[in-house]
Amino acid sequence: MRFTIVGAGGIGAYFGGELARVGHEVTLFARGAHLDAVRTRGLTVRTPEGEFVARVGATHVPNELPASDVAIVAVKSYSLPDVTPVVRLLAERGADVVPLLNGVTAADELIAGGVPPARVLGGLARVSVVRTDPGIVERRSGFHSIVVGELGGGLSERATRIADALRGAGVDARASATMGVELWQGGRPIYLYPQGVAA
Repeated sequence: MRFTIVGAGGIGAYFGGELARVGHEVTLFARGAHLDAVRTRGLTVRTPEGEFVARVGATHVPNELPASDVAIVAVKSYSLPDVTPVVRLLAERGADVVPLLNGVTAADELIAGGVPPARVLGGLARVSVVRTDPGIVERRSGFHSIVVGELGGGLSERATRIADALRGAGVDARASATMGVELWQGGRPIYLYPQGVAA
C-alpha cells in the first residue's frame, strides 16, 4: 500500500518507518532538519527490539506528495489547522484519512476544514515514542497499537485492509466496528510520552 504520513514527528515517523520496513511505499510530509536528514540518511527507527533504517520519500511541498492509499495524520492538535489543506489535497487524490491525534474531535475538524467526509476514518494509537534527533525516532514502550474504523460504525473492508497492513508491519493493529465508542472511551491519552519530551 501507499502511505503518506502528515506530521513526521515521533508518532508519524515511527509508524511510517515500520510500514516502509516491510515494503510499503511511504512518504513523509516533513520540514527542516528532519526532512534533510531523512533525505540524506534515511529514517532511523530505534525500538527495544533493535534498530533499522527505513528508506522513505520526504517532502515539504504539498504538490510533490504522490497519490496514496492512506494518509496518516499525526500532528499535534494545535497544528491540525495548518495541515488540513494538505490532508484535503491527499483525500481529493483518493487517500483514506486516519487521524492519530489526542482527543476525539480531529476527524470532525478535518471534515470542517474541507476534507471529504467519506474519506475520513477514526483512529487511536497507543505508543511511547520520541524523535531524538533529526531523522531518528525511538520507541520506548513495549507496546505499539492502533485501532482504526469507520466513524459511523460497522466493520469496513478499507479499515480491515489498513489494520492488516499495520499488523503485517509488526504493529498491534485491529479494525473496529464501533470506532465512535472506542474514540470516546479511549480517546485520552492516545500517546504516552516519556516525561519531559514530546513527539
